[in-house]
Amino acid sequence: MSMVDKLSVASLAILLLAGCPPKQPAGSPVDQPVDAGVDQAAGEDGASSPVAEPPEQRVQGLLSEAEEAVQAREPARLQPILEEMQGLARQFPDVAALHYDIGVVYEALNDRLNARKAYLRATDLDPSLAKAWLNLGALAEESGDLERAWRAYEAGRSHAPDDPDLVVGQIGVLRKQGRTEEAIALARQALGQNANNIGAYNNLGLVYLDQGNVDLANFIYQKALNSIEGADSNAYLHCNLGRVYKAMDKEYLAQQEFDRALQLDPELVAAMLFLGDARLDNHDWEGAAELLERARDLEPDNPAILVNLGIAYRGLGRFEEAAALYKRALELDPGNPDPYLNLAVLQGDHMRAYDAALASVDAYLAAGGTRTELAAQWRADLEKSREKYERELERKRRRAEREKQREEEARLAAEHEARQAAIRAAAEAALGQACPAEGCPELTVCNRAGVCAEPGSPGTAGMGDACSSDDDCVAGLGCGADAVCVEQAAPGAAEETEAAPGAAEETEAA
Repeated sequence: MSMVDKLSVASLAILLLAGCPPKQPAGSPVDQPVDAGVDQAAGEDGASSPVAEPPEQRVQGLLSEAEEAVQAREPARLQPILEEMQGLARQFPDVAALHYDIGVVYEALNDRLNARKAYLRATDLDPSLAKAWLNLGALAEESGDLERAWRAYEAGRSHAPDDPDLVVGQIGVLRKQGRTEEAIALARQALGQNANNIGAYNNLGLVYLDQGNVDLANFIYQKALNSIEGADSNAYLHCNLGRVYKAMDKEYLAQQEFDRALQLDPELVAAMLFLGDARLDNHDWEGAAELLERARDLEPDNPAILVNLGIAYRGLGRFEEAAALYKRALELDPGNPDPYLNLAVLQGDHMRAYDAALASVDAYLAAGGTRTELAAQWRADLEKSREKYERELERKRRRAEREKQREEEARLAAEHEARQAAIRAAAEAALGQACPAEGCPELTVCNRAGVCAEPGSPGTAGMGDACSSDDDCVAGLGCGADAVCVEQAAPGAAEETEAAPGAAEETEAA
């Protein structure tokens, strides 16, 4: 499939799978499609003049290079390709297909405005170029201008009434506008004209699915698969049938169809989203993240992908990344405030940032969120959770303080025990050793013999301690008459005391 066909189908996917998250709208409005009824290359007599054709081989080569650049996600390679195509367009200004191809490259560069201009130029030159009208309509749908999209498809059908994709585009617009009965009627009319129009089947089934008529939607898809040759190879049919099975609570069958759709088209983002959603429901966070990361690589600015990937990251504990994805989704689609609620869940239930969670709920309401009762209930729950969390924090703080006090007491006790052990060791080492000048260590005393000994052992009784003999007392003390250690008299003191009676005789003689 050429790049031209591939991008045309990619644009058409928006119509076939409306109801799956759409691409992000472009900012510039669509120019009014030109209903050019006269070929500008015609001569004065109305006969068509020959149109010089660019070298087809070179144009196809440029398109192949552009396709490779898009697949490799290297947009810088597209600019020189575009410039060469524009050079060819200046040489061959009246070739509609060349202007169409330029529009395709502009779309690959995300330059919607110039893409529209190129498609409009192509339709000026060849009003029957259906794929140019188709892409104009798809661009209008992306911008949210369904009326302009309808006019583009209608203008295309007026020049290419047998093109099946243009009527599919109109069916999709009617469905998006909620005009389901008109969409059904137009789909049936298209199938009456072409019973093999798979796009009409796709949209008709989706209309019935929108109406809640899942049995009829299932019938439509089964009929298409069973009656149209090659329909089993249509990824969109399988993806939409998967949606029907999902609505019927047949999850296993739904997953089979989504898997089949991805086998047929590995880049079908809608199927990735539905499969990712199923994995999220099953709390298969890793599986969902792997699938949604692939989808994000294909459509990095799709808010639905970012929100679901954020949920997967939340389940994996990658909270900061999840918050960044929610915020990016809000930037891309400010009109949808729902990601604020995802932020509130993340911040409140998982990050315990209750003030931030309450602010997210308030931001949801301020941005026009309509689920006011839910928001009010969440706010009340968050405030209760915050109070409970604060009480829990206070209990933890007190427990921590008590634990810290116990640890400090244990530390002091350990230090005391270490000091006591050191004292005991020093005392044990000093036993039987000569008493040092500074005295024996704690738990020992210098005994009568001048060596360090245990208190209470012979020769260690101090002043006033009980004794039975002088040997019980420390050096310098003796056992007194009261059986307690007292200071011993100096050796000359007894002689002086014994001489005292002679003094009395001298007194009497006098």
